Amino acid sequence: MFVIKLGGSVITDKSRKNIFKKEATLRLVTEIKEAGKQVIVVHGAGSFGHILAKKYELDKGYKNKDQLPGVAEVQRDVKDLSLRVLNAFLEGGMNAVSLAPSAFLVNQAKRIKHMDTGNFKRYLEADITPITFGDVVVDESLIFSIVSGDQLMLELAKVFRPEMVIFVADVDGIYTGNPNLDKDAQLLPTVDKEVLTNIRKSDGVVDDVTGSILGKSKIMLEIAAHGIDTIILNGNSKNRLKDALMGRDVLCTKFERIG
Repeated sequence: MFVIKLGGSVITDKSRKNIFKKEATLRLVTEIKEAGKQVIVVHGAGSFGHILAKKYELDKGYKNKDQLPGVAEVQRDVKDLSLRVLNAFLEGGMNAVSLAPSAFLVNQAKRIKHMDTGNFKRYLEADITPITFGDVVVDESLIFSIVSGDQLMLELAKVFRPEMVIFVADVDGIYTGNPNLDKDAQLLPTVDKEVLTNIRKSDGVVDDVTGSILGKSKIMLEIAAHGIDTIILNGNSKNRLKDALMGRDVLCTKFERIG
C-alpha cells in the first residue's frame, strides 16, 4: 500500500483562486490506476484554500469574529476541490470516496491531537480509495486552525505503515535553492537532517500558509524516520508517479530512511 500526496501546485494553479487542473489530475489518476496499487490519497488545497486562508489569517487561529466567514468559505472551497478530485478518480475508473478532515480529526495548538482513521481502513478493506485533503478544523486551543495535507501524510503513514510515501510536486525534488529563482540550484538525490540544515532558505513565488518547502521537508524526514521510504517527485513529468509506484528508479529526492 502507498500513501500519495497530490500537491496543490500540481492539481491547481496556486496563483489564481479556484483554478483546477483537471487534465493534469486525470493523468495522475490514470497512472495510479495503471500501477494497480492500493493507495490512500491526500491532496493539497492549492488556490482553493491558501489564498483565502491567508486573507483571513486562519493559520493563526481565532483572533476575531471577522475571520468566521473565512472558515466557512475555505471549508466550502476545499470541499469543492476535493469533489473535483473525486470526480477525476471516478472518471479514471477508480472507486473512491472523499473524507473531510473537519469530520474526523481535532487539532490542538495547530497540531493533530486526535484523528479517527477507522473509515480509511474500512474503505481500503472494501477496495475503495480514500481521499482526504488540507482543511480548516476545530482546534481545542485556538477554536480553529489549519491541518495541512503534509500533516495528514505523517499521521496516515504512522498508522498504515505504507510501502512508500510519495509527495507529488511541480519540481523534480528538493534543491539547494529555489530553482525558479536560482540558476545554480542543484537537485539533491537524497536528504537527511544535516543536508536540510545547510539548505539556504529562499522565498517562494506564491504565498503558502502551510509552510515552505523546508517545512514540508522536515515532515518528510519525520516520516522517513519511522522507517518508511519517502520521496518527492515531479507530477508534471509523464509516468513518473506510475514508475515510482511500480518500483522503478525515477528522478526524485529520497529522504533518509531510518529503522
